[in-house]
Formats: sequence, C-alpha cells, structure tokens
Amino acid sequence: MTPNLETWILSLAVAMVVLAIFLGSIYSIGPTEVGLVRKRFGAKLPGDNPLAFRGEAGYQAEMLMPGLRFKLWLVFAVTKHPWVQVPAGQIGVVIAQVGQPLPIGAKSAVYKPEFGNFTDLHVFIEKRGQKGVQRPVLSPGTLAPIHPAAFLVITKPEVFGVPISSDLSTRSRSKGELTYRAFGLEEKQLEVTHVHRADWRGSGRTSSIRGFGTSRGLRKAGCRPGPERHGGGECPRSALESNVPFVPNTLVMSGDGSGTLGGVLALLMRQIDAGLAPKPVPLKA
Repeated sequence: MTPNLETWILSLAVAMVVLAIFLGSIYSIGPTEVGLVRKRFGAKLPGDNPLAFRGEAGYQAEMLMPGLRFKLWLVFAVTKHPWVQVPAGQIGVVIAQVGQPLPIGAKSAVYKPEFGNFTDLHVFIEKRGQKGVQRPVLSPGTLAPIHPAAFLVITKPEVFGVPISSDLSTRSRSKGELTYRAFGLEEKQLEVTHVHRADWRGSGRTSSIRGFGTSRGLRKAGCRPGPERHGGGECPRSALESNVPFVPNTLVMSGDGSGTLGGVLALLMRQIDAGLAPKPVPLKA
C-alpha cells in the first residue's frame, strides 16, 4: 500500500469519526419538549445543589428548547422531557428540588409573584426560592416548559421531572412506580371540585362559587369551622386558619361532602404569610 493511499484512508477515517460526532451532537427537540443536559465530567457540584450553574459536572441549569440544538456528545448527554401539562379539571402540585432550605418547622416554601409558573429557573434562584412543596398549584390546562431536574410536578396521570432523592429515583426507574401516591397524595386531592353556596348557607340555591380569594373569603361566605370532611355550613379548619390564596377554579372544596382538602391543603396552606393573600373574590348570588 502506497503512502498516499494510507494517508487518504486515514484522512477518510478521521473525517467519518468527526462527522459521526457532529451528527450525534445534533438534537431535535419537539415543540412541546425540553432537553435536559448533563455534563459528563467537570468540577464537582458544591454542597447538595443538584444543578450546575457554572459548568460543573452534572445536570445543567440551561435547558434545550424546541428546535435543532447542538451539544457535543463527548462532553454532554441530552435527554428529552415533555412540557408539564395539567389536564382539564385537575391541578399540579410543584416540588422544588433546588433553592434555599426551608426554615425549621416550615412545611411549604414562600412564594413570590416573580416565580410565576416556575418556568424561569434563574429568577427562582435569584429571588431565593426555597426547596420543597410550593404553595401555589398549577391550574387546569397549564402547559409549561418547567426544568425537569429543578422541579417535580405531581399530577394525577403522571409525575413530571427527574427525582433527585435516591428513594424517588429508584421508583422512577421502575415503570409506573412513581405516582402521586409516592408523595402521600390521594386522587381526589388532585382534582378540581366546586363549592355550592347552598351547601354552606342552606339557601336552596345551587349556583357554583369558584375561586374564593382566601380563607377570609370562606368565613365571609358563612363558612363555619368543621372537620376536614365537611358538609352543611362547615369548612375544613385547615382552610379557615390559612391565608393562602386559592387558585381560581382549581383547588376549592366540594360542598356535597364528596371532596376533601386533606393532606394537600394541610401541606400547602399552613404557615402562610398574611401579606401573600389577595383580597377575597366577591361572591355573586
């Protein structure tokens, strides 16, 4: 074999390897998908932070949005994840896996309006968002590109996101194992129910009341303290003792006794700062 032929073959082999690397580094992200990027090697992440903001090894804070994207596969691995979608008639419970630790005794994280639907991870970190259960829920019909490693979103059909904790991570690897039940929730707690004025005031009217502004709005409507499963003019005590704003048309109570706020309400609605609650929504006859 002549030297020229050997050089030509070697050059062709190198070109094919480079082409393979190039093509393997192009990712087509669908219109309702995000690409979660994991750096294969680099500096170690500080503390218990699961995301890299400065190019460390591990899950990267920057996601790949829809379209053709390039990430060198020798350095990065990319997995595709669907946008969070909350079905009609249901809600989504958000759990942050990044941020500041919760204060001692707190059961849910402080919410700031800048967080919105948790689609901007950098704002969440800059505004010192906290780990754990977030106080607002995602309303029915929400479709949002939420970072799958930064947040878990629990809906009735599925749990969106990549669990960081070892226990949840093990469950997620078993198909169908990671559901809302793994978080101690019941099916009804992720469904929309409606409050009927007749159930509280005994007026005989059956018009639905949607989206009370706060627990003060419930008291104003004539709701008396009662057990968690309520009927007549009684409301769950956990609702009356909280200042959390209800998300309009989502997490409300069923006046016929078929619904319960249970664990979600207790988890999301206690220890809320009074200043976070908006004015009650006016009641209509």
